Amino acid sequence: MNTVTRSIGVCVLVMSLICAGCGPGIEVGPTETPAATPTPSPTDKPIPTSTTESTSTFTPTATPKSFAIQDADFQDFEEDCKTNVNITSVSGDSFGLTGSPISMINGEWALFCYGAKHTWIGTLTYAGYTFTSDENNPLQFMVTEGQGYIYVKGDGSVTTPEGETIVLGSGSSQEQTSGFQDWRLFLSDNFDSFELEWPTGEDNDSDQLGLYEISGGVYSWTIESLNGYVGNSQIPTLDDFGDFYASVDVEKISGAEDASYGMIFRVDIDWYYYEFLICVDWGEFNINLFQNEEWIVLTDWTESSAINIDGPNQLAVLAEGSQFQFFINGDLVAELENDRIPLGGVGLTGEVYDTGDKVTIHFDNFKVYLP
Repeated sequence: MNTVTRSIGVCVLVMSLICAGCGPGIEVGPTETPAATPTPSPTDKPIPTSTTESTSTFTPTATPKSFAIQDADFQDFEEDCKTNVNITSVSGDSFGLTGSPISMINGEWALFCYGAKHTWIGTLTYAGYTFTSDENNPLQFMVTEGQGYIYVKGDGSVTTPEGETIVLGSGSSQEQTSGFQDWRLFLSDNFDSFELEWPTGEDNDSDQLGLYEISGGVYSWTIESLNGYVGNSQIPTLDDFGDFYASVDVEKISGAEDASYGMIFRVDIDWYYYEFLICVDWGEFNINLFQNEEWIVLTDWTESSAINIDGPNQLAVLAEGSQFQFFINGDLVAELENDRIPLGGVGLTGEVYDTGDKVTIHFDNFKVYLP
């Protein structure tokens, strides 16, 4: 197990980093002995600070998000597929199709399945939505998990059942937040198996008790602190990702009110990385960077109405060079620029802050898309 010890203000923090095949850990001694440990909340709990570097941080703009249709009629299946077709006619629930491939799922042709791309040819109506495509650059949509039936490219318009017409493409007022919708799925784990070889079992030492299990279709973590702050991070592979879009569903099942959890990314061989955390009980998120024995706050703890207080939340990160976008349940909540770590892995993290604190977290539907 790799261990990072860090001192921040009056609180000494210990982070346990776990992964398959990780290199040597980093030991950073505390700079002072804490006189007392305050009771933390997501707003004032110990968080990374830096006096050596300023970073560019931006709040989300008010421009429209990528157009998506949130309708169950466009998501009949819940499996991934490689369907990529032209839709040339519609009659009720029947479609005229050209192109390939069309996937088979449970003995049926899978037109609406996660990752399926549909190019609409002509003027066609399905489920009350009318797709009108430019004949030279027709509209393409993709079935996504958690984001709906999302526009990918092409010129034309979509008219909703309520009569609203949305113009897309060159004449669009719908400014796209990114082009990742057309990227390929590289990693996917719904935790029904052990394919990606995530670490499992007990991980106990003088600082914490940890139990990691893949069971019931989720990756379950239970972390209990024996000595102040404990943070655990795990990655499934040592691949180096530069540009990527990654997402995961996370839910706190029980435990400390101020526990936080989420994603780490650009994890390099020295275990320097970025982290994107939420604290559900407080409805807040934050973003940090660890590198060169320093913790740098990129986005301080911030309230967000996008956080679901009573159930799972989908977290997602889009990285394109030094530009990052952060999503909660499909809503863009933060944008920032930082070029300190150009490549690295993507994984999961969970943290508790006081001795005796305990939390159980479930992760599901981990995905990584690449250009």
